Amino acid sequence: MKGLKVKLLPLVTIIASCTITCPSAEEIPCLHPSEIKVCDSNYTVCFCRPCLSCPPGFGQNLECGKIIMKSQKLKCVPCVVGANYSDDNSSALCRPCGGCDGFKVLKKCTITKPTICSRDTCADGYDFNSDMPDMLVCQKKPTQPTTQVTTQKAKSTDSDSTAPITNSGTLQKATMNDPYKSSTKLVDQDQATTKSSHGHVTIKNIVIAILVLIVVAFIATVLFLKRKKIKEYIKKRIEPKDDSSTPESLPLNVVPGSSSEPSPQLSHQGDSRQLDDLSGSSSEPSPELSRQEGRLLDAVPGSSSEPSQELSQEAYPWPADVLLKSIPHDLHSAIETRISNPKQPGWRELAQELGLDEETILRIDNHYQPEKGYHLFEALKTQKPKLTFTTFVDVLVKLKRVDIVEKAKESYYQDSMVIDVTLEDS
Repeated sequence: MKGLKVKLLPLVTIIASCTITCPSAEEIPCLHPSEIKVCDSNYTVCFCRPCLSCPPGFGQNLECGKIIMKSQKLKCVPCVVGANYSDDNSSALCRPCGGCDGFKVLKKCTITKPTICSRDTCADGYDFNSDMPDMLVCQKKPTQPTTQVTTQKAKSTDSDSTAPITNSGTLQKATMNDPYKSSTKLVDQDQATTKSSHGHVTIKNIVIAILVLIVVAFIATVLFLKRKKIKEYIKKRIEPKDDSSTPESLPLNVVPGSSSEPSPQLSHQGDSRQLDDLSGSSSEPSPELSRQEGRLLDAVPGSSSEPSQELSQEAYPWPADVLLKSIPHDLHSAIETRISNPKQPGWRELAQELGLDEETILRIDNHYQPEKGYHLFEALKTQKPKLTFTTFVDVLVKLKRVDIVEKAKESYYQDSMVIDVTLEDS
Protein backbone atom coordinates (compact mmCIF):
# COMPACT_ATOMS: atom_id res chain seq x y z
CA MET A 1 0.00 0.00 0.00
CA LYS A 2 2.83 2.30 0.88
CA GLY A 3 4.56 1.49 -2.42
CA LEU A 4 1.36 2.38 -4.34
CA LYS A 5 1.23 5.77 -2.66
CA VAL A 6 4.84 6.41 -3.63
CA LYS A 7 4.05 5.58 -7.29
CA LEU A 8 0.92 7.78 -7.41
CA LEU A 9 2.66 10.78 -5.84
CA PRO A 10 4.48 11.91 -9.07
CA LEU A 11 1.26 11.52 -11.10
CA VAL A 12 -0.70 13.68 -8.65
CA THR A 13 2.12 16.26 -8.71
CA ILE A 14 2.03 16.45 -12.55
CA ILE A 15 -1.76 16.83 -12.63
CA ALA A 16 -1.65 19.57 -10.00
CA SER A 17 1.11 21.49 -11.80
CA CYS A 18 -0.71 21.21 -15.13
CA THR A 19 -3.89 22.54 -13.52
CA ILE A 20 -1.96 25.56 -12.31
CA THR A 21 0.32 26.25 -15.30
CA CYS A 22 -1.32 24.71 -18.39
CA PRO A 23 -3.07 27.33 -20.57
CA SER A 24 -6.81 27.15 -21.05
CA ALA A 25 -8.46 26.58 -24.42
CA GLU A 26 -9.21 30.31 -24.62
CA GLU A 27 -5.54 31.28 -24.21
CA ILE A 28 -4.16 28.99 -26.95
CA PRO A 29 -3.86 31.18 -30.11
CA CYS A 30 -4.62 30.06 -33.64
CA LEU A 31 -1.57 29.11 -35.69
CA HIS A 32 -2.48 31.19 -38.76
CA PRO A 33 -3.40 34.91 -38.71
CA SER A 34 -6.18 34.31 -41.25
CA GLU A 35 -8.06 32.09 -38.76
CA ILE A 36 -10.54 32.99 -36.07
CA LYS A 37 -11.15 31.17 -32.79
CA VAL A 38 -14.66 29.90 -32.06
CA CYS A 39 -15.51 28.97 -28.45
CA ASP A 40 -18.56 27.82 -26.53
CA SER A 41 -20.25 29.99 -23.92
CA ASN A 42 -17.93 28.76 -21.11
CA TYR A 43 -14.71 29.06 -23.17
CA THR A 44 -13.95 25.41 -22.38
CA VAL A 45 -14.11 24.05 -25.94
CA CYS A 46 -12.49 26.17 -28.65
CA PHE A 47 -11.38 25.52 -32.21
CA CYS A 48 -9.90 27.58 -35.06
CA ARG A 49 -11.60 28.04 -38.41
CA PRO A 50 -10.44 29.90 -41.54
CA CYS A 51 -11.82 33.37 -42.16
CA LEU A 52 -13.93 34.17 -45.23
CA SER A 53 -12.61 35.65 -48.48
CA CYS A 54 -14.90 38.57 -49.25
CA PRO A 55 -15.00 40.17 -52.77
CA PRO A 56 -14.26 43.87 -53.40
CA GLY A 57 -16.96 46.07 -51.90
CA PHE A 58 -17.55 43.63 -49.03
CA GLY A 59 -15.83 43.05 -45.70
CA GLN A 60 -16.02 40.40 -43.01
CA ASN A 61 -18.37 41.26 -40.17
CA LEU A 62 -15.91 40.01 -37.48
CA GLU A 63 -12.17 40.63 -37.33
CA CYS A 64 -9.77 37.72 -37.86
CA GLY A 65 -7.59 36.78 -34.88
CA LYS A 66 -10.36 37.51 -32.39
CA ILE A 67 -12.46 35.10 -30.32
CA ILE A 68 -16.15 34.66 -31.19
CA MET A 69 -18.97 32.55 -29.82
CA LYS A 70 -20.46 29.54 -31.61
CA SER A 71 -23.72 31.47 -31.90
CA GLN A 72 -22.01 34.19 -33.97
CA LYS A 73 -21.77 33.62 -37.72
CA LEU A 74 -19.07 34.86 -40.09
CA LYS A 75 -20.43 36.58 -43.18
CA CYS A 76 -19.43 39.14 -45.80
CA VAL A 77 -21.30 42.43 -45.37
CA PRO A 78 -21.35 45.26 -47.94
CA CYS A 79 -19.27 48.33 -47.23
CA VAL A 80 -21.06 51.65 -46.60
CA VAL A 81 -20.83 54.17 -49.45
CA GLY A 82 -18.84 57.22 -48.32
CA ALA A 83 -17.80 55.62 -45.03
CA ASN A 84 -15.61 52.59 -45.79
CA TYR A 85 -14.41 50.42 -48.68
CA SER A 86 -12.71 47.17 -49.70
CA ASP A 87 -10.69 46.98 -52.92
CA ASP A 88 -9.56 43.34 -52.95
CA ASN A 89 -10.53 39.80 -52.03
CA SER A 90 -9.66 39.54 -48.35
CA SER A 91 -10.94 38.51 -44.95
CA ALA A 92 -10.40 41.96 -43.43
CA LEU A 93 -13.03 44.43 -42.32
CA CYS A 94 -14.06 47.30 -44.60
CA ARG A 95 -11.41 50.02 -44.32
CA PRO A 96 -12.39 53.65 -43.55
CA CYS A 97 -12.45 56.02 -46.52
CA GLY A 98 -10.36 58.75 -44.88
CA GLY A 99 -10.38 62.49 -45.51
CA CYS A 100 -8.20 64.92 -47.49
CA ASP A 101 -7.16 67.24 -44.59
CA GLY A 102 -8.06 70.42 -46.44
CA PHE A 103 -6.87 69.30 -49.89
CA LYS A 104 -9.24 69.15 -52.85
CA VAL A 105 -11.20 65.88 -53.30
CA LEU A 106 -10.57 64.46 -56.79
CA LYS A 107 -12.72 61.32 -56.45
CA LYS A 108 -15.17 60.49 -53.72
CA CYS A 109 -14.91 57.25 -51.80
CA THR A 110 -16.89 54.27 -53.15
CA ILE A 111 -17.38 50.81 -51.70
CA THR A 112 -14.38 49.57 -53.76
CA LYS A 113 -12.08 52.63 -53.87
CA PRO A 114 -10.81 55.07 -51.21
CA THR A 115 -11.01 58.85 -51.40
CA ILE A 116 -8.52 60.30 -53.91
CA CYS A 117 -7.12 63.69 -52.83
CA SER A 118 -5.10 66.33 -54.67
CA ARG A 119 -1.61 66.95 -53.30
CA ASP A 120 -1.09 70.43 -54.72
CA THR A 121 -4.53 72.07 -54.55
CA CYS A 122 -6.47 73.11 -51.46
CA ALA A 123 -10.24 72.77 -51.20
CA ASP A 124 -12.64 75.72 -51.17
CA GLY A 125 -12.29 77.69 -47.95
CA TYR A 126 -8.70 76.45 -47.39
CA ASP A 127 -5.31 77.92 -48.28
CA PHE A 128 -1.66 76.88 -47.92
CA ASN A 129 -0.06 77.66 -44.57
CA SER A 130 2.45 80.47 -45.14
CA ASP A 131 4.13 79.72 -41.80
CA MET A 132 5.28 76.31 -43.16
CA PRO A 133 6.74 77.07 -46.66
CA ASP A 134 8.68 73.78 -46.79
CA MET A 135 5.52 71.65 -46.38
CA LEU A 136 2.23 71.64 -48.29
CA VAL A 137 -0.32 72.06 -45.51
CA CYS A 138 -3.85 73.37 -46.15
CA GLN A 139 -5.53 75.34 -43.42
CA LYS A 140 -8.84 77.18 -43.16
CA LYS A 141 -8.83 80.75 -44.38
CA PRO A 142 -9.05 83.21 -41.47
CA THR A 143 -12.41 84.91 -41.05
CA GLN A 144 -12.90 88.48 -39.83
CA PRO A 145 -14.18 88.83 -36.25
CA THR A 146 -17.90 89.50 -35.89
CA THR A 147 -17.32 92.53 -33.69
CA GLN A 148 -15.32 94.25 -36.43
CA VAL A 149 -18.06 93.71 -39.01
CA THR A 150 -20.68 94.94 -36.55
CA THR A 151 -18.63 98.05 -35.79
CA GLN A 152 -18.22 98.84 -39.49
CA LYS A 153 -21.95 98.39 -40.02
CA ALA A 154 -22.63 100.64 -37.08
CA LYS A 155 -20.34 103.36 -38.45
CA SER A 156 -22.05 103.25 -41.88
CA THR A 157 -25.49 103.45 -40.23
CA ASP A 158 -24.35 106.42 -38.16
CA SER A 159 -23.05 108.26 -41.19
CA ASP A 160 -26.27 107.66 -43.16
CA SER A 161 -28.61 108.78 -40.40
CA THR A 162 -26.63 111.84 -39.29
CA ALA A 163 -28.56 115.01 -38.47
CA PRO A 164 -27.79 118.35 -40.23
CA ILE A 165 -24.20 119.23 -41.12
CA THR A 166 -23.95 121.72 -38.28
CA ASN A 167 -24.25 118.87 -35.72
CA SER A 168 -21.86 116.45 -37.47
CA GLY A 169 -18.87 117.75 -35.57
CA THR A 170 -20.67 117.27 -32.27
CA LEU A 171 -21.72 113.69 -33.19
CA GLN A 172 -18.21 112.77 -34.28
CA LYS A 173 -16.83 114.21 -31.07
CA ALA A 174 -19.35 112.25 -28.96
CA THR A 175 -18.52 109.05 -30.81
CA MET A 176 -14.81 109.62 -30.34
CA ASN A 177 -15.30 110.32 -26.64
CA ASP A 178 -17.41 107.13 -26.02
CA PRO A 179 -17.00 104.64 -28.92
CA TYR A 180 -17.87 101.62 -26.76
CA LYS A 181 -21.34 102.99 -25.99
CA SER A 182 -22.12 103.62 -29.67
CA SER A 183 -20.99 100.17 -30.85
CA THR A 184 -22.85 98.42 -28.00
CA LYS A 185 -26.07 100.17 -28.95
CA LEU A 186 -25.75 99.11 -32.59
CA VAL A 187 -24.98 95.50 -31.62
CA ASP A 188 -28.16 95.44 -29.53
CA GLN A 189 -30.13 96.71 -32.52
CA ASP A 190 -28.71 93.95 -34.75
CA GLN A 191 -29.56 91.29 -32.18
CA ALA A 192 -33.13 92.56 -31.92
CA THR A 193 -33.49 92.48 -35.74
CA THR A 194 -32.13 88.89 -35.85
CA LYS A 195 -34.53 87.71 -33.13
CA SER A 196 -37.45 89.27 -34.94
CA SER A 197 -36.52 87.56 -38.26
CA HIS A 198 -36.17 84.20 -36.46
CA GLY A 199 -39.59 84.72 -34.91
CA HIS A 200 -41.16 85.35 -38.34
CA VAL A 201 -39.56 82.19 -39.78
CA THR A 202 -40.78 80.08 -36.85
CA ILE A 203 -44.36 81.35 -37.19
CA LYS A 204 -44.27 80.70 -40.94
CA ASN A 205 -43.10 77.10 -40.42
CA ILE A 206 -45.84 76.49 -37.84
CA VAL A 207 -48.52 77.81 -40.21
CA ILE A 208 -47.25 75.59 -43.06
CA ALA A 209 -47.22 72.53 -40.80
CA ILE A 210 -50.81 73.20 -39.67
CA LEU A 211 -51.98 73.58 -43.28
CA VAL A 212 -50.30 70.31 -44.28
CA LEU A 213 -51.97 68.49 -41.38
CA ILE A 214 -55.36 69.90 -42.36
CA VAL A 215 -54.95 68.76 -45.99
CA VAL A 216 -53.83 65.26 -44.93
CA ALA A 217 -56.75 64.95 -42.50
CA PHE A 218 -59.19 66.08 -45.21
CA ILE A 219 -57.86 63.51 -47.72
CA ALA A 220 -57.96 60.74 -45.11
CA THR A 221 -61.57 61.63 -44.21
CA VAL A 222 -62.66 61.58 -47.86
CA LEU A 223 -61.00 58.21 -48.44
CA PHE A 224 -62.61 56.78 -45.33
CA LEU A 225 -66.09 57.95 -46.35
CA LYS A 226 -65.69 56.74 -49.94
CA ARG A 227 -64.03 53.44 -49.06
CA LYS A 228 -66.98 51.32 -50.24
CA LYS A 229 -67.08 52.99 -53.65
CA ILE A 230 -63.31 52.65 -53.98
CA LYS A 231 -63.50 48.92 -53.20
CA GLU A 232 -66.29 48.45 -55.77
CA TYR A 233 -64.29 50.34 -58.39
CA ILE A 234 -61.18 48.25 -57.76
CA LYS A 235 -63.26 45.07 -57.87
CA LYS A 236 -64.75 46.07 -61.23
CA ARG A 237 -61.29 46.79 -62.61
CA ILE A 238 -59.93 43.42 -61.48
CA GLU A 239 -62.89 41.18 -62.46
CA PRO A 240 -62.42 41.38 -66.28
CA LYS A 241 -58.81 40.22 -65.84
CA ASP A 242 -59.86 37.27 -63.67
CA ASP A 243 -62.67 36.21 -66.04
CA SER A 244 -60.60 36.58 -69.20
CA SER A 245 -60.64 33.49 -71.36
CA THR A 246 -57.56 31.29 -71.45
CA PRO A 247 -55.92 30.14 -74.69
CA GLU A 248 -57.63 26.76 -74.15
CA SER A 249 -61.12 28.26 -74.68
CA LEU A 250 -60.18 30.09 -77.91
CA PRO A 251 -61.17 28.24 -81.09
CA LEU A 252 -58.16 27.53 -83.26
CA ASN A 253 -59.80 28.85 -86.42
CA VAL A 254 -60.42 32.38 -85.03
CA VAL A 255 -56.97 33.21 -83.67
CA PRO A 256 -56.07 36.74 -84.89
CA GLY A 257 -53.62 36.62 -87.77
CA SER A 258 -54.10 32.86 -88.39
CA SER A 259 -55.64 31.19 -91.44
CA SER A 260 -59.35 30.26 -91.38
CA GLU A 261 -58.51 26.76 -92.61
CA PRO A 262 -57.31 24.18 -90.09
CA SER A 263 -53.67 23.17 -90.27
CA PRO A 264 -52.78 20.04 -92.22
CA GLN A 265 -51.40 18.36 -89.13
CA LEU A 266 -54.72 18.78 -87.28
CA SER A 267 -56.97 17.85 -90.23
CA HIS A 268 -55.51 14.35 -90.39
CA GLN A 269 -55.71 13.77 -86.65
CA GLY A 270 -58.94 15.05 -85.19
CA ASP A 271 -59.44 13.19 -81.98
CA SER A 272 -59.79 14.96 -78.64
CA ARG A 273 -56.40 13.84 -77.40
CA GLN A 274 -54.59 15.89 -80.06
CA LEU A 275 -56.67 18.93 -79.21
CA ASP A 276 -55.70 18.44 -75.56
CA ASP A 277 -52.07 18.32 -76.62
CA LEU A 278 -52.46 21.61 -78.52
CA SER A 279 -54.10 23.36 -75.55
CA GLY A 280 -51.34 22.25 -73.18
CA SER A 281 -53.29 19.65 -71.14
CA SER A 282 -51.09 16.69 -72.16
CA SER A 283 -47.93 16.25 -70.16
CA GLU A 284 -45.80 15.19 -73.19
CA PRO A 285 -46.93 16.93 -76.44
CA SER A 286 -45.41 15.89 -79.75
CA PRO A 287 -42.74 18.22 -81.29
CA GLU A 288 -44.98 19.16 -84.26
CA LEU A 289 -47.87 20.21 -81.98
CA SER A 290 -45.50 22.07 -79.65
CA ARG A 291 -44.15 24.14 -82.55
CA GLN A 292 -47.67 24.92 -83.79
CA GLU A 293 -48.76 25.78 -80.27
CA GLY A 294 -45.87 28.22 -79.90
CA ARG A 295 -46.77 29.96 -83.17
CA LEU A 296 -50.46 30.17 -82.24
CA LEU A 297 -49.76 31.52 -78.76
CA ASP A 298 -47.43 34.16 -80.22
CA ALA A 299 -50.35 35.36 -82.34
CA VAL A 300 -52.77 35.56 -79.39
CA PRO A 301 -52.86 39.10 -77.87
CA GLY A 302 -51.48 39.18 -74.34
CA SER A 303 -49.55 35.92 -74.69
CA SER A 304 -45.98 35.70 -73.38
CA SER A 305 -43.37 37.52 -75.49
CA GLU A 306 -40.65 35.02 -74.62
CA PRO A 307 -40.05 32.42 -77.37
CA SER A 308 -40.56 28.76 -76.54
CA GLN A 309 -37.63 26.35 -76.37
CA GLU A 310 -38.59 24.78 -79.73
CA LEU A 311 -38.72 28.16 -81.45
CA SER A 312 -35.42 29.15 -79.83
CA GLN A 313 -33.78 26.00 -81.21
CA GLU A 314 -35.09 26.80 -84.69
CA ALA A 315 -34.11 30.50 -84.57
CA TYR A 316 -30.57 30.16 -83.13
CA PRO A 317 -27.81 28.16 -84.85
CA TRP A 318 -26.08 27.10 -81.61
CA PRO A 319 -27.09 24.18 -79.34
CA ALA A 320 -29.68 25.13 -76.72
CA ASP A 321 -27.58 23.88 -73.81
CA VAL A 322 -24.42 25.91 -74.56
CA LEU A 323 -23.54 27.90 -71.45
CA LEU A 324 -23.02 31.67 -71.56
CA LYS A 325 -19.52 31.35 -70.10
CA SER A 326 -18.45 29.00 -72.94
CA ILE A 327 -19.08 31.30 -75.93
CA PRO A 328 -16.03 32.39 -78.01
CA HIS A 329 -13.90 35.23 -76.67
CA ASP A 330 -14.49 37.51 -79.70
CA LEU A 331 -18.28 37.20 -79.36
CA HIS A 332 -17.93 37.69 -75.60
CA SER A 333 -16.04 41.00 -76.12
CA ALA A 334 -18.45 42.22 -78.82
CA ILE A 335 -21.49 41.67 -76.55
CA GLU A 336 -19.72 43.39 -73.61
CA THR A 337 -19.04 46.49 -75.74
CA ARG A 338 -22.61 46.74 -77.04
CA ILE A 339 -24.40 46.28 -73.71
CA SER A 340 -22.10 48.89 -72.10
CA ASN A 341 -23.56 51.61 -74.36
CA PRO A 342 -25.79 53.75 -72.08
CA LYS A 343 -27.89 55.05 -75.01
CA GLN A 344 -29.65 51.69 -75.57
CA PRO A 345 -31.13 49.02 -73.29
CA GLY A 346 -28.05 47.23 -72.02
CA TRP A 347 -26.39 45.71 -68.99
CA ARG A 348 -28.79 47.14 -66.37
CA GLU A 349 -31.95 45.80 -68.09
CA LEU A 350 -30.24 42.45 -68.69
CA ALA A 351 -29.27 42.21 -65.01
CA GLN A 352 -32.84 42.94 -63.91
CA GLU A 353 -34.40 40.46 -66.37
CA LEU A 354 -31.92 37.73 -65.42
CA GLY A 355 -32.72 38.13 -61.71
CA LEU A 356 -29.56 39.73 -60.28
CA ASP A 357 -30.14 41.45 -56.94
CA GLU A 358 -30.11 45.24 -56.53
CA GLU A 359 -26.91 45.09 -54.49
CA THR A 360 -24.99 43.51 -57.37
CA ILE A 361 -26.46 46.00 -59.87
CA LEU A 362 -25.44 48.91 -57.60
CA ARG A 363 -21.91 47.49 -57.28
CA ILE A 364 -21.59 47.26 -61.08
CA ASP A 365 -22.96 50.78 -61.52
CA ASN A 366 -20.55 52.27 -58.95
CA HIS A 367 -17.48 50.60 -60.49
CA TYR A 368 -14.92 53.13 -61.70
CA GLN A 369 -14.35 51.32 -65.00
CA PRO A 370 -16.78 52.22 -67.84
CA GLU A 371 -17.03 48.66 -69.23
CA LYS A 372 -20.16 47.69 -67.29
CA GLY A 373 -20.81 44.74 -69.64
CA TYR A 374 -17.60 43.03 -68.49
CA HIS A 375 -18.62 43.30 -64.83
CA LEU A 376 -22.13 41.98 -65.67
CA PHE A 377 -20.57 38.87 -67.24
CA GLU A 378 -18.34 38.39 -64.19
CA ALA A 379 -21.36 38.63 -61.87
CA LEU A 380 -23.32 36.13 -64.00
CA LYS A 381 -20.39 33.67 -63.90
CA THR A 382 -20.44 33.80 -60.10
CA GLN A 383 -24.19 33.96 -59.36
CA LYS A 384 -25.62 32.06 -62.38
CA PRO A 385 -22.93 29.61 -63.59
CA LYS A 386 -25.50 27.40 -65.36
CA LEU A 387 -27.08 30.22 -67.41
CA THR A 388 -27.37 29.14 -71.05
CA PHE A 389 -26.51 31.37 -74.00
CA THR A 390 -29.99 30.73 -75.43
CA THR A 391 -31.69 32.16 -72.32
CA PHE A 392 -29.35 35.17 -72.47
CA VAL A 393 -30.21 35.84 -76.14
CA ASP A 394 -33.95 35.40 -75.41
CA VAL A 395 -33.68 38.33 -72.99
CA LEU A 396 -31.87 40.37 -75.67
CA VAL A 397 -34.77 39.64 -78.05
CA LYS A 398 -37.21 40.80 -75.36
CA LEU A 399 -35.19 44.03 -74.99
CA LYS A 400 -35.28 44.47 -78.82
CA ARG A 401 -31.48 44.34 -79.14
CA VAL A 402 -31.63 42.75 -82.58
CA ASP A 403 -28.13 44.05 -83.40
CA ILE A 404 -26.55 41.87 -80.71
CA VAL A 405 -28.62 38.81 -81.70
CA GLU A 406 -27.57 39.15 -85.35
CA LYS A 407 -23.96 39.61 -84.27
CA ALA A 408 -24.16 36.36 -82.27
CA LYS A 409 -25.58 34.45 -85.26
CA GLU A 410 -22.94 35.91 -87.60
CA SER A 411 -20.15 35.03 -85.18
CA TYR A 412 -21.44 31.46 -84.81
CA TYR A 413 -21.60 30.97 -88.59
CA GLN A 414 -18.07 32.34 -89.05
CA ASP A 415 -16.49 30.34 -86.24
CA SER A 416 -18.35 27.18 -85.25
CA MET A 417 -15.67 26.16 -82.73
CA VAL A 418 -17.90 26.61 -79.64
CA ILE A 419 -16.83 24.92 -76.41
CA ASP A 420 -19.85 22.71 -75.74
CA VAL A 421 -19.95 22.95 -71.94
CA THR A 422 -23.45 21.76 -71.11
CA LEU A 423 -25.43 21.82 -67.89
CA GLU A 424 -24.60 18.14 -67.33
CA ASP A 425 -20.83 18.76 -67.67
CA SER A 426 -20.70 21.73 -65.25
